[in-house]
Amino acid sequence: MKQRLKNFYLTILEIFTRANFNFKSGKFSQFYDFNLGIFHNDTVSTEISINGYFEKEQLQIIDKIIKKKNNFIDIGANIGNHSLFFRNKFKKIYSFEPHPKIYNMLKFNTEDYKNIEIFPFGISNIIQ
Repeated sequence: MKQRLKNFYLTILEIFTRANFNFKSGKFSQFYDFNLGIFHNDTVSTEISINGYFEKEQLQIIDKIIKKKNNFIDIGANIGNHSLFFRNKFKKIYSFEPHPKIYNMLKFNTEDYKNIEIFPFGISNIIQ
C-alpha cells in the first residue's frame, strides 16, 4: 500500500510538473500569479509546485521588513523563485546564476519581466 501511494504521488507530481513547464500559455497563472518553468524531481521545484513559491513564508517576512524597494540582488538565483516573488515590488532586480543549465531556466522564467536583469556568473567576496 505504501508503495502504491508513493507511485500515485510521483505520478501526480510528474503530471503537474510537466503541465507546469508547458504553462507559459497562462494556465499556471490561474493558480499562481506568474508563469514558471521548473525541473522535475528537484527540491525547489517540488515546493514551488505545492506552495507556489520556494521558501514562501521567508519571502513574505522579508517583504514586510524591507522598506525601500528600488533594487533587489538575487545571488544564486537558481530558476528565479525569489526574483519572481519580488518582481512587482522592486524597480530593478539583478539575478545571478552561474550554472549553465539552471541559468537557461532562469532566462526562460524571467524573459517576460523587463525589470529583471540576469547574469550567467556567481558573486563572491573572494578574488581568485
